[in-house]
Amino acid sequence: MENALVPWLRDQLEARSWTHRELARRAGISQTAVSSIVSNQRNPGWDFCLAIAEAFDEPPEKLMRLAGLLPHLPPPVADEYEAVQILRAIPDQVRFLAMRILRALKPDSDPSPGSVLLEAYQPQPEPEPEPEPDPYLEALAELWDQAPDWLKKSLAAQVRVAVEEYEAEMEKWSSAPPDEAGDDSGAVRPRP
Repeated sequence: MENALVPWLRDQLEARSWTHRELARRAGISQTAVSSIVSNQRNPGWDFCLAIAEAFDEPPEKLMRLAGLLPHLPPPVADEYEAVQILRAIPDQVRFLAMRILRALKPDSDPSPGSVLLEAYQPQPEPEPEPEPDPYLEALAELWDQAPDWLKKSLAAQVRVAVEEYEAEMEKWSSAPPDEAGDDSGAVRPRP
């Protein structure tokens, strides 16, 4: 059975006018290994993909996915680059919460069996003055209203776990002596 790596390899060899021998030389592997993979007599392994990736100056992950050693990724989305930039720029605690929310949004996500959903909202004895409407919160509320129940339960469970873990982390930071908390190292402490 031919995997997606074999036609890709054939195309690359043709585009570069390389023989099996030339690829083997550049990859530091035997010509027999290259020929047996290209002729579908053998399936490519991890080491083969790493060597070929280096020879073609390609990311090893790409070749491993073509070979079926790693699962294929869904197609890229327009916001992917921005999402990566945001995740890299936000503090660890916020990134942790953001990742929990993203995981909960996956259609096949399943909160861990021990997770407890958020407790019912307990109103304050005295009502607070109405804040000015926030258009972002209104949009979020509208999305929430349209979300299926499985998504709401999953998201609530993920947020609950994230909040509990964040509170535990904050407790650890607040109870640690200054030298253990990293105050002298210039590290930024999480805000409560």
